[in-house]
Amino acid sequence: MGSSDPALDGDATREDDGAYEATTETCVLVRLGAARRVIEVRDHREVVIGRSSESTFVADDDRVSRRHLRIRWHDGALYADDLGSRNGSTLNGRRLAGERALEAGDELAAGPVRVTVCGRRRSAPIVDEGELTARLAAEVERAVRFKRQLGVVGLSLRGSPNAIREAGLRVASRLRRIDLIGEYAPGELLLLLPESGLEKAAAFADEAAALARGIAGVEASALAAAVPETGAAPDVLIAATLGASARPVAAAPAEPALVAEDPATRELLELARRAARSNATVLVLGETGSGKELLAAEMHRASARAAGPYVRINCASLPETLLDAELFGHERGAFTGADRRRVGFIETAAGGTLLLDEIGELPLGMQAKLLRVLEERKVTRVGGTEEIPVDVRFLASTNRDLEREVARGAFREDLYFRLSGITLRVPPLRERPRELPVLAEQFARGVAATLGRPAPRLSPALVAALKHYPWPGNVRELKNVIERAVILADSSELGVEHLPQRFAALAAAPSPARGGPMREQVDELERRNLVEALRETAGNRTHAARRLGISRRALIYKLKKYGLS
Repeated sequence: MGSSDPALDGDATREDDGAYEATTETCVLVRLGAARRVIEVRDHREVVIGRSSESTFVADDDRVSRRHLRIRWHDGALYADDLGSRNGSTLNGRRLAGERALEAGDELAAGPVRVTVCGRRRSAPIVDEGELTARLAAEVERAVRFKRQLGVVGLSLRGSPNAIREAGLRVASRLRRIDLIGEYAPGELLLLLPESGLEKAAAFADEAAALARGIAGVEASALAAAVPETGAAPDVLIAATLGASARPVAAAPAEPALVAEDPATRELLELARRAARSNATVLVLGETGSGKELLAAEMHRASARAAGPYVRINCASLPETLLDAELFGHERGAFTGADRRRVGFIETAAGGTLLLDEIGELPLGMQAKLLRVLEERKVTRVGGTEEIPVDVRFLASTNRDLEREVARGAFREDLYFRLSGITLRVPPLRERPRELPVLAEQFARGVAATLGRPAPRLSPALVAALKHYPWPGNVRELKNVIERAVILADSSELGVEHLPQRFAALAAAPSPARGGPMREQVDELERRNLVEALRETAGNRTHAARRLGISRRALIYKLKKYGLS
């Protein structure tokens, strides 16, 4: 499979000598359906997107104004502004108001036209594991959301530290500016190649290994993967390119423990810690963003397996065609591209804990195979015949009503009974009001620390607004709201003015207990927030869901619930 973008092949890279040449930070990729064009902004006085024949990129679509969106280079930076278009423009999913500076990776939209800033400035040739994994998650999300390709190459190096460093720098010198190389672990480098398919990633994997072997004393091997061919989850791509057999794909998460200020949460945490002492399978239920993963991680830390690996699999993100190989592993030659044996995620978690997140999304066929593993504690790799014993503690989580799924035939009853011997329910944030200010302060401290600022205070009005809000996106939405407030605040105190507009009327709102039935008030606030999010994102459901901190599926459910679909 070749590159999906002929324009990039011609303008952003040079293929005749195999080099991935750097693009400039003024390069933009403009897409309208199958039409794609890379434009070097500094070659033009300005780049205008519109229906007019005089536009730099002509979009013959009624949703695009004659002069819709402008991108220009001045004062050493790229800027974009909407030219008074009828339908408006967005920058990274938010309404574009006034002229805004652009950074590499930014996404602009003018109706159906999509614009990506191609270039990238790097402060270091090889980034550390933190920046690498953050960028990988962002690139995977971008590739899935905009149906773009992402190539990933895992480069395993053996030799002296100095020789490995020199080999990494040699490989880094052959990357485009849009690419990234980072150290995932000692001797293991991960390369991210946006806008590159599997074939191009595989070709560069061969080149990278050859370049590294050119350094005296270095042995090198490389594997390639891509979105969507290999999968659409960072842990899947890492396992496919660096191998799951060498070490766990994910270590125990460093996220904060579940805040337990509310009596219901304290009782839940105590039950979870008791359950952690056994090897019983535990099912964790709760709304999206309520903290199910934090509770599962706490159970791992409180168990006798705390020193072992903690592996989390998002069952919804694994393509059905890859589930077998990713969960159970495969033998060499099991299918095209299986050039070596690889253990699956279940074996990777040996001696530790495996969290099957979003287990309600598993296809029925895979449910039957998983049930057998839970009962027999053995796996058989794809293409193999040997049954391999596994010592793994299983946890599962979902926001679905599995009893209802069983009733409609979408989830196996025997698997549900096998999973639900111990069931823990994480209450939604709206039922844990005592924890709101504690969580908000925790998130504010974390964001301020990353910005190099002192932790801000929370004003009483802001706390009151937080307590009156129904939090449809739960803790995840609260974190997004507080991060936004800290970034926008120019004082040592966070106030209501730093919150999204939907909070403005809540600071002085009456207590739900005095203002009518709580359920009715919560429903009305939730409905208003849905309407506002859709209005602010011009009806884009994906962007509205991201703004609310919930999944797109949850948004669609809530729209149907309130008759807004």
